[in-house]
Amino acid sequence: MQDNAAILEKDPELENIPDDLESLKKLVDTIKVEILLNNTGYLRIDKFFKSYAGAKLEELIAKKVWEPLKDTNNLIIDLRYNTGGSSTSLALILSYLQDTSQKHHFFTINDQIQNITTKYDSLPQTAGPTYGSKRGVYVLTSYDTASTGEEFAYLIQSLHRGTVIGEITSGTLMHSKSFQIEGMAIAITVPFINFVDNNGECWLGGGVVPDAIALAEEAVEHVYEIADFHQGLKFLIEGTGELLEKHYTVHEVAQMASKVLFTKWAEGLYRSVVDFESLASQLTADLQETSGDHRLHVFHCDVEPKSLHDVPKIPTAEEVGYIIDALFKIELLLGNVGYVRFNMMADVEVVKAIGPQLIKLVWSKLVNTDALIIDMRYNTGGYSTAIPLFSTYFFDAQPLRHLYTVFDRTKTTLTKVMTLPQVRGPRYGSSKDVYILTSQMTGSAAEVFTHSMKDLNRATIIGEPTIGGSLSSGTYQIRDSVLYASIPNQLVLKTLQPKQCHLTKNLLGSTTSTSHLLTFCLTQLTKMAKAIFLIAPLLVLGNVFFIHASFAPELIVDMAKIVMDNYCSPEKLVGMKEAIEAASSNTEILNIPDAETLAKILSAGFQTTVSDQRLTVSYEPNYVPVVPPKMPPLPPDQLISILQTSIKLDILEGNIGYLRIDHILGEEVADKVGHVLLDLVWNKILPTSGLIFDLRYTSSGDITGVSYIVSYFTAAEPTIHIDSIYDRPSNTTTKVLSMSTLLGERYYITKPLIILTSKNTKGIAEDVAYCLQNLKRATIVGEKTAGGSMKVDKIRVANSDFYISVPTAKSVNPITHSTWEVTGVTPDVEVNAEDALATAIKIVNLRAQVHAIIEGSATLIADNYAFEDIGANVAEKLKGLLANGEYSTVVSKESLEVKLSADLKTLSGDKSLKTTHNTPALPPMDYSPEMYIELIKVSFHTDIFENNIGYLRFDMFGDFEEVKAIAQIIVEHVWNKVVNTDAMIVDLRNNLGGPTTAIAGFCSYFFDADKQIVLDKLYNRPSGTITELRTLPELTGTRYGSKKSLIILTSGATAGAAEELFT
Repeated sequence: MQDNAAILEKDPELENIPDDLESLKKLVDTIKVEILLNNTGYLRIDKFFKSYAGAKLEELIAKKVWEPLKDTNNLIIDLRYNTGGSSTSLALILSYLQDTSQKHHFFTINDQIQNITTKYDSLPQTAGPTYGSKRGVYVLTSYDTASTGEEFAYLIQSLHRGTVIGEITSGTLMHSKSFQIEGMAIAITVPFINFVDNNGECWLGGGVVPDAIALAEEAVEHVYEIADFHQGLKFLIEGTGELLEKHYTVHEVAQMASKVLFTKWAEGLYRSVVDFESLASQLTADLQETSGDHRLHVFHCDVEPKSLHDVPKIPTAEEVGYIIDALFKIELLLGNVGYVRFNMMADVEVVKAIGPQLIKLVWSKLVNTDALIIDMRYNTGGYSTAIPLFSTYFFDAQPLRHLYTVFDRTKTTLTKVMTLPQVRGPRYGSSKDVYILTSQMTGSAAEVFTHSMKDLNRATIIGEPTIGGSLSSGTYQIRDSVLYASIPNQLVLKTLQPKQCHLTKNLLGSTTSTSHLLTFCLTQLTKMAKAIFLIAPLLVLGNVFFIHASFAPELIVDMAKIVMDNYCSPEKLVGMKEAIEAASSNTEILNIPDAETLAKILSAGFQTTVSDQRLTVSYEPNYVPVVPPKMPPLPPDQLISILQTSIKLDILEGNIGYLRIDHILGEEVADKVGHVLLDLVWNKILPTSGLIFDLRYTSSGDITGVSYIVSYFTAAEPTIHIDSIYDRPSNTTTKVLSMSTLLGERYYITKPLIILTSKNTKGIAEDVAYCLQNLKRATIVGEKTAGGSMKVDKIRVANSDFYISVPTAKSVNPITHSTWEVTGVTPDVEVNAEDALATAIKIVNLRAQVHAIIEGSATLIADNYAFEDIGANVAEKLKGLLANGEYSTVVSKESLEVKLSADLKTLSGDKSLKTTHNTPALPPMDYSPEMYIELIKVSFHTDIFENNIGYLRFDMFGDFEEVKAIAQIIVEHVWNKVVNTDAMIVDLRNNLGGPTTAIAGFCSYFFDADKQIVLDKLYNRPSGTITELRTLPELTGTRYGSKKSLIILTSGATAGAAEELFT
């Protein structure tokens, strides 16, 4: 065998790149760059160049490609017509799609012939601006995408840098050579390059499977749908994490899983998700992998699922016998051994209803056996309510036995489950042997029954490990989406022996050091915090483990009383009074030797019980209360100097005001410095066209300043109810109202007001933002705020050195009847804090154009709409909406277009009256006759049904001149198949319309040639002319004629030219 010098499959690495500037410019001009709908960048690359072609080429590409695309929201990279090129250029393009702050390894190429291995990493710098890693990248593929184009699509997926949309690629690698077998006319083509991705996986060149499979010609439309879907991913993933942290039984695991989900989203691992189904699948996989809990599940459902634990139906007398036969199988084995199998745990009310018959038909035949086998191998669970009843039959009447304790995470309650004092019929007793059979199918309530019998040494378990189900799983809607999460929300705790901590005894042993024991107890107590903030568990643990007495139990009781009397949400403290009374009667000594450790444990207990991280206990022997300093009288120059350092003012391009305040002044200070603020700040703000109010760095303030700030941005009359402040210690609610009289003028209410927020925006600043947002006076741009407090008081516990920080007042908005505290203020436009100012400027500039856009739209409609009276009416009402401020909240060109389209449809009743876009068409292709034939075969569907009935389907009308050019091909490959039928069905159910120019030609085939028929009359409003649409005298091919039956199928999707056809 010898190496054939001629390479049959040409290696693109060997192609030459021109050196002269003009030739290079022509080469770069083959790259297509556009800006499409929604500020989406479009980049079409039909061939990849060499990366080492020279600095001139790279500079030209940077100017032609990356400079125009740098400010787009998302980027489409179109490889549908890419047949390959040089792999060396991939690292350059991928470098533009990453952040330059860190180095990335992209791929490795192993050349087997030259025995050379080359690693391709991100470049330290590029000639043009990088696109970065945060924005969406959508790569389009087709069956024609080959070689290096496939490699790029493959890397986009493996690097998690984008989403691939379109058709499966060709699966063609060009890195190959042909070797001829000596003496024979046979050559073997062998791939000689190994392509290894960033994960060390070797790609052998099979076709790349897109994340979203779609027809190549429909790929761009899918980009918009998927990009919109991706915009909401963060919202849904955060919602999943919130549900997990609120309901999942193990809070630490929930927090970890929630963090992992968000981290994976931030790192781009959810870019392959393209719809709700794939998102549900990915969330389920990630949750189960992170938590190790297969019970966690996310699913997609268009309708709200019904609860799996609805109240069961009580059976009728006729149904009882069937139920017993279905649930229970009994047998008496050799040696007087009983056998009972039941495959579902029924609800206790159902069991009680069938009790007499159950005793007679089942239990009476088993109760006198010497031993009993309970077969749970096929019992997958059911209701847990009957477990105490079933268990009771295997214990004596006294004493009652503690079976287990149920911890409900959602309700934060502990429920002790005991055997029952009385049951129907005789007991099996506690002395005879019981054996329970299990399998991998044994689940849920069946597991709890088995486990409790084993823990109490009442049964021997034989078989396989059980499934590991949950006692109860709640189904929760993820935000307002069609996704739902199934989350285990109850945990079964083992029964504990008196004065012993079961987990500690088993895990620690008797020689554990005090420091390790403290760490362990802290972890366990944080998990198990309930009722009166762990008072009872703490006292029990004190009796068992610690020998150095330090603190009296009254200390904890005093803390609990402080919370009871001062916490701003008393509705969360149900049951607290009873718990305090129980604790105060306990004379045991709390034996934790470390005050700071005790403070940490109690903080965890408070926070877990009330679900409020603001409640904290601290041990501060040297604490000195901070007294807010009063503002001394200052000379004007010093006062101005102080205000200038705390307030930032600027007038931006376009007469946009910018005001940053890092501390909200209160009423007292405002009265003293008001005249200075007026001259120094406010009078410079008043003439601006719009204002950006920056609260991204505002974390402190005085509650009395809320009314001042809000009033300057609202009308003097009528007085507005801004907020309600509930103060718990005094049990009073104060209404915060707008002020009718102010120093200086108000900011005109029609001017745009944008408030910038960040995760550092806290407290009073959050209240200002929340109030103005819900009054529809301001648009919030930035990050979700901290979720701070209106007022937190630090209260000393009796005469000790312990202090407890308690939110003593809360804000209740009169419009939403809820609060921003703890949860934070959600922006109208959510962006990173560092991007908020630039986003706000865009919004203000857009709103400056809104009046002209709406007025211009109204004029166009009045002058051009086909129905003159309706057009005039729509135009007038549209101007009315503008005058009423209906368009004052738009935040983007897209939101303006959506609202305008919706309003036009509502006002006119015409779905065709809407905003549209001039999306640039793809460059014309030079089709061969064979390609036209294949295209026509795909576009038209024909069939012949029984009784010689023809069927013709096409989903779009083409332009008459374009169709006319290929009419003969259409006739030969489509029309001649159905023209000789006795009747025809024309299927327009999926036809979305298209140009109307072809309607006359198509209709003419169904009329005779002897006379022209007027099909329609078209009225052109702008020109005032009427055009008659007539059948054509001459056609390509044979007419169907007017004698044979014609049936047209339509649907709600049939639109445009297709609608006009059948009218």
